[in-house]
Amino acid sequence: MAVFVAIVGLFNLLFSFGLGTAVQHFTSYHLGRGGDMASAKHSITRILTLGFLLSFAGLASMVALAPYLSVLFMHTAYYTELIRLLSVVLVGNILFGILNGASLGLQLFRTSGIMNMVIWSAYYIIAFVLALLGHSLTDIVAGWGVGIFTGVLVYLRILIKFLRSSDVSYPVSRLTPSLIFQYSVPVLFSSVISYGATYADRFIVAGLMSLSALGIYNFTLLVATSMGFLVSPPLNNILLPKFSEFYGEGNLENVRERSLLATKVITVHTCLQRWASLCCRTPP
Repeated sequence: MAVFVAIVGLFNLLFSFGLGTAVQHFTSYHLGRGGDMASAKHSITRILTLGFLLSFAGLASMVALAPYLSVLFMHTAYYTELIRLLSVVLVGNILFGILNGASLGLQLFRTSGIMNMVIWSAYYIIAFVLALLGHSLTDIVAGWGVGIFTGVLVYLRILIKFLRSSDVSYPVSRLTPSLIFQYSVPVLFSSVISYGATYADRFIVAGLMSLSALGIYNFTLLVATSMGFLVSPPLNNILLPKFSEFYGEGNLENVRERSLLATKVITVHTCLQRWASLCCRTPP
């Protein structure tokens, strides 16, 4: 399961192409230009369409590469069909990331928080229940798929309802695919570096050692990082949309003030993480 999570995460990063961050920026930017909801709606629709196309490209790629991924990381072709089933989960993850980015761009922070709790609870609870009933990895992957697509459909309905109720007649600023990719490609590269720093070790362990060794390694990482998760604030989810809004307004003073506040929060967060890691350290 640790390998499955890493594979889905890698394909999600590559084929989401930074669109979740791009939709946050362009949506908040248009809101900062006097509440230009028509252009914000156009941006969300255009980026979501690109997301659909890229997600199905990711599905096709994962299906084609499944035999090689199974042999490389699981040392057997037995898991080929499971990886192909995992490609369906990939589509849901990409779409969810874009919808969540749109929600944050519209500054629906409470909606984003609630939907994240609902989706990821459904994602793991359904998989857990199906695993108890069926006692197979296939049931877990199927549970992931049911959970993520249930959340995507609910999220899509919420956003459509909000956009219809908030529509304003402004001239629409057309957002071209080239402009979207100009913004999202640097985000993609930075995400690849970040993901590599987080998951490269798991791929190396999976490729060179047995799956049982990877399971032990993954569990120790889970224990070591659990306290850090408890003190980690959702800082990026709030800062990026607000900065994009202020940029659209041309309000540089607000950007400076929020940057100072963010620096203070990050400093406190770093101190809390250090304290948590010391508390979790196993005595010699």
